[in-house]
Amino acid sequence: MGGLLLGWFALASLVMDFGLLQQSVRFYDLLAVINDPAGRLSGFNSSQPVATLGFGLLCVVAVVAPIVPLFWKRRVATLTYLVPLILMAASFALLYAKTSTSHVPADDTAHTVSAYLARAAAKAATRAGDYAATRISIGAGTYVAFISSCYLAVRGVSKFRAARIVSQPSPPQARI
Repeated sequence: MGGLLLGWFALASLVMDFGLLQQSVRFYDLLAVINDPAGRLSGFNSSQPVATLGFGLLCVVAVVAPIVPLFWKRRVATLTYLVPLILMAASFALLYAKTSTSHVPADDTAHTVSAYLARAAAKAATRAGDYAATRISIGAGTYVAFISSCYLAVRGVSKFRAARIVSQPSPPQARI
């Protein structure tokens, strides 16, 4: 759990590097990036305190979730070890879905000046988005948190499987 705390709250998860401008984002602030990728990563519109607070609290709950089996002695409780990995996978899948669609709808069949300008703007936005995507890298926090959450997931699944073996009654044996 220390790796999750370090990776999500102390180390950068995403780093955008444009030479003199370098912007980093921690995992607990990822919802603000999902809501406004261009604004948050560029640093121009970096404040979304409600989203950051809400997702930060969700991250704290995910970090504390593997402690549940200490208090709730059911076999299903060991699956709470999967919560950090599920949160990371869902967050980055949502971020990918939100940022990979830079398509601006423009009518390709229209031959007016406004349609031509709309197509030119769509091409420029696509090129700018492609260039920005080459400047965004995964930070050390993502790697540390991913390794920690994979470890917790494997541990939780192994405990879940071990609990299944213990809870199954043994078949009756013939007496000799």
